[in-house]
Amino acid sequence: MYETLLLRAIAVGFLLLLLVLSLREKPQKDNKGFFFANLKLSGRQVFFTFSASWIGAAALLMLSERAAKQGWQALYVMPLPTLAALLLLVLIRRPFAATGLLSLEDLLERSYGKGAARFASVVSLWYLVLALSSQGVALAKVGESFLKVPGPLFLLVVATVVSLYTALRGLGSLVKVNRFQLFFLVLSILGLAGITLGGASRESWRALASLPGPSPTVETLLIFLSLTLAWTVSPISLQRVRAAENNREAYGGLLGAALFLALFFAVVMVLGMVSGGSLLALTLPLSGRLLLFVLFLSALISTMDTMVNTASLSLSHLSPFSPGVNSFLVAWSSVLVALRVPSILTTLGLASEVMAEALFLPALAALLFPRLRLPRTGKLVMAAGLFLSLLSFSRHLLGFGLFPPWPYSLAFSLPFLLLLFVLSSLQELKGS
Repeated sequence: MYETLLLRAIAVGFLLLLLVLSLREKPQKDNKGFFFANLKLSGRQVFFTFSASWIGAAALLMLSERAAKQGWQALYVMPLPTLAALLLLVLIRRPFAATGLLSLEDLLERSYGKGAARFASVVSLWYLVLALSSQGVALAKVGESFLKVPGPLFLLVVATVVSLYTALRGLGSLVKVNRFQLFFLVLSILGLAGITLGGASRESWRALASLPGPSPTVETLLIFLSLTLAWTVSPISLQRVRAAENNREAYGGLLGAALFLALFFAVVMVLGMVSGGSLLALTLPLSGRLLLFVLFLSALISTMDTMVNTASLSLSHLSPFSPGVNSFLVAWSSVLVALRVPSILTTLGLASEVMAEALFLPALAALLFPRLRLPRTGKLVMAAGLFLSLLSFSRHLLGFGLFPPWPYSLAFSLPFLLLLFVLSSLQELKGS
């Protein structure tokens, strides 16, 4: 009982502290300041915001569980897609900044028209709501495991608080909060590693040899592809890449985050393999349980507030409401999805599938060929990609369907969409 009350007090104090930190940032007068910090993020700030927002509790649970069952094959579901996406973002930064545009919607509008930009906003919202839902699933598990409260209730409380403070100041305040969150993420994972690995038995270490090696399977390769493509054109990634002050600051922050995240996720994988289960299944003393709770709370909120902020940006292209109202709409929509699809990897995978199928090809073409104007092709490929991702999503909701489930659906959808883009582009160019 004492431990539960202590953890509840930590949760309340943590949320209040985030509110105080967010209020220290000056109010922003326009969207450029609110969503892009006036394009003044330093390399250090880029590092902090990418690192903290990338470590979600859903990823920690999913990665540790998968590492316990599939060993080094778990590399393909978090560490390797992270490295690949961040390195691709290094390549994307210069051409994206050279356009003078700010968001993914702006980029697509230039090449495919206003209708495509609105369509991209819808798809981005769909992606962010699903990604937020994956955090919501993890949040509910944390509430039940640590605080002994109903998972949906804890999810509703945190979602409300997060949407409240993210609406106050914008990206600049989130970067300050991310620095604070990253400190606790590093402190808690190092403490857990010391406690768990230092007390592991010889049998636990020997069990590592019996786990599958890093040789990929068809499933793990498709998961890697889905996550890499989605995270590369994610509105969260592009927002932070664009907010950097210049190319040099962006490169330094991205490369630093890539190295840090690779090491961080490697530690999580080893913890999962040695313990034989997810991080929530670790047998720990009181100090270890406190560290584990701080780890999950920091990871959850650092990812949720980022997603709510970016989703509010996407919704601003469609909604007449203020960022605050938009934040609440996004947060509560994600809660509803989280309660319906209670699998972390499935929710994370479906979120990535939307971006990989609907937006990756049109966004990549708009960057590589800035003078190309293909309004019909862009809309056609985005609509087809969204339709295919919805087929996969409906299979998980209804339990049946003609289309293969994620990630196997990508083996059909990506070649089809590429062929559709090429043929439609040739026809549209010939007609013009």
